[in-house]
Amino acid sequence: MSSVRLVVLAAAAALVPLALFGGTLAAARDREARAATRQLQVALAEELASSAHAHLHRSALVLEAAARALLETTGSEEQRERAALRVLESSPELDHVALVDATGQLWRVVRERDTVPWVAPDERIERELLAAARHHGRAVGPARAGLDEARATLVVHLATDTFGLALVPLRPLSDLVARRVRMHFGGTLRSMFLVDEQGRLLAGDGLDEPLADLRAEGAVAGAPAGADSVRMIETRDTEGKLRIATVLGVEGTRWRAVVQTPVALVEAGSHASRRLALLGALASAATVLVAAWLAWRSAKAAPSPSAAHDRGAAFERREPGAQSSGSTDDTRSEGWTRRESRGERPPEGGQS
Repeated sequence: MSSVRLVVLAAAAALVPLALFGGTLAAARDREARAATRQLQVALAEELASSAHAHLHRSALVLEAAARALLETTGSEEQRERAALRVLESSPELDHVALVDATGQLWRVVRERDTVPWVAPDERIERELLAAARHHGRAVGPARAGLDEARATLVVHLATDTFGLALVPLRPLSDLVARRVRMHFGGTLRSMFLVDEQGRLLAGDGLDEPLADLRAEGAVAGAPAGADSVRMIETRDTEGKLRIATVLGVEGTRWRAVVQTPVALVEAGSHASRRLALLGALASAATVLVAAWLAWRSAKAAPSPSAAHDRGAAFERREPGAQSSGSTDDTRSEGWTRRESRGERPPEGGQS
């Protein structure tokens, strides 16, 4: 029985390295998954931020070219307007293109579509926005909610007291987000989006309405507006789920590109490794226990050396008597055989 105990103890000791190896493997996979997730999120955040910057840059170039065509001194007013509209045809998504004076008052509208939002004739553009456009050449103002998408207010500085104004739809950025979410996150909602300085949604996966307030999202609240560098934070979303988030500012704006992944999704691989290690340890333990039980049964069924010795000694004590009895019987049998051959019969009762 002591040998069986030794086998069980040795098997239990062998399970310890297996459990440690499984835990180490799971931890390594967890670190690798987190590193891969951060790398992917940084790449997606940079793509969204650069796409937003490029979209605004292209729109600003078209707006500036159209506005300068209106300000040309040659040709009639009708000719200048037709020239401006031809320029705008290269960017058909621009809505409500107009000229603005130094006071922020619209004094000429080039294109005004029957869409929402629109700029009222008596609306004045904020002086802070005009000052930023004068200083940087262009500036992005508060976004406006359209029928199905947000629109950015874009202002470019043309001359001393003249500015160009346009509303830039952000649908192309929402389309980009939708494609990336399907490709990398399997359609997980709120995995990638663009917000303005107020935490309002500019481009997303279609879950929320344009300009929906996302300040409750931990990633939005945890990163300041206008941050140029990448910020990596772990935070909770509106449903209380822990997420790994990457936040990156959009150049020339106070917008933020946000990419986040549920921690449960990131750690799914390490959890699977832990389960496999646990199942392997349990299977090994079960195998060892079955082997120990079979060994115990075999040891119990086999005779012990002392018992075999005792039985052998008892047999030896009985052996001489048995041989003597056998010899007498054989002698008697041979004697009566000889007598029968001479015609004698054995007495009844077995007496000679």
